[in-house]
Amino acid sequence: MNICYVAPDVAVPHYRGASTHVYEVSKNLTERGHRVSVVSRRVRRSQPRWERVDGFETYRTYQGVAFEPPMSSYSASHTDREDFSPLQKLYSFYLGSYRAFQLGAEVATLMSGRGIDVVLERETAFGAGAVSSSLLRVPMVLEMIGPRVSPMSLKRASKVLAYSAKMAGGRVPREKLELVPAGVDTDRFAPDPDSGARVRRELNLGDDFVVGYVGTFQKWHGVQDILTACARLRPDSKVRALLVGPYFTDAMKLAEGLGMQDATLFTGPMPYEQVPAYINACDVLCAPYDPGVSSMRSGRGIGAPLKVLEYMSCGKPVVTTSVPPITEVVDEGRTGLLVPPGDPDSLAEALRRLKNDPARAGMIGMEARKEAVARYSWSSLAKTLEEALRAACLASGKRMEGWS
Repeated sequence: MNICYVAPDVAVPHYRGASTHVYEVSKNLTERGHRVSVVSRRVRRSQPRWERVDGFETYRTYQGVAFEPPMSSYSASHTDREDFSPLQKLYSFYLGSYRAFQLGAEVATLMSGRGIDVVLERETAFGAGAVSSSLLRVPMVLEMIGPRVSPMSLKRASKVLAYSAKMAGGRVPREKLELVPAGVDTDRFAPDPDSGARVRRELNLGDDFVVGYVGTFQKWHGVQDILTACARLRPDSKVRALLVGPYFTDAMKLAEGLGMQDATLFTGPMPYEQVPAYINACDVLCAPYDPGVSSMRSGRGIGAPLKVLEYMSCGKPVVTTSVPPITEVVDEGRTGLLVPPGDPDSLAEALRRLKNDPARAGMIGMEARKEAVARYSWSSLAKTLEEALRAACLASGKRMEGWS
């Protein structure tokens, strides 16, 4: 199949989870023999408009028509913030109205003559994929990873792939909806004691009990609960927090307020290929999602739990929260520990149990690794996406070379 993947809000490659998802889906579909053209985000003029990345092509476009608007800086924006300024609200309206039609026409022009069979739209394209598929007269599949989705895309899509039933939220007709698992690179994210030991030496972590986190420090990620829990363990033992990712200014202030500044390491954003070493340097990893602090997330859910799968794939015990779809991924007591969201006391107790019982922590990590490999590889997800894309083409009456 010749696939056009419309994800204009996502920079490829980049360290963000959204970028990892688009990159891995595209790479794995390519490895399955398909031709993939990605419409991704251009964040600076030094980036080429066209580039081949690990077998697939990516075309980069600004979120503005001819430049990257200041209020949408990819390196500084928080897409789930609820305190948008009037200018940012106007910009969001622009993305879902004029820009969606303008970009859809741009994509259709770019892909004209390239033999596109099907369009795969990430829901944050706000309908640009729907416009381009209409103009190209090819079917479309909608990938619904987050809560923001265009009615135009829902109507145009022959299939909607969602990562949790709550995310679909009754907006998707039953006959169109297909729930799919998230994915993780189980080869890249794998147990590696040597790389973990190297990071521990570089950071002077010694034999401390290291609690880790990887992400973008959004409020609903629960980093404040990690710091609070570590502070409550700190008087009794040597506990350190290793926090990897951008936008940590507020977390750093909280660490200072809790007296944790000397026990907390903020690395800033790390290249994708280096993240596994930092995970392997930790004794336990946390993902205490708290959708209740965001009206958007409490209503539609947290989406695909990429960080949880990366922790599990590295064979590390994970402490996360009992919210969907986490409860579908983590088997309490076997592949991880679940605590109530927004409850740092329960989080601290779970961390204490793992610290005091390293044999159990190791067993949980081993079982987590087995689960990740068996159910959540990107290659498995790519196969599921391939079947949905093929079904969309066949339902439209489109016949493709090499397919019956």
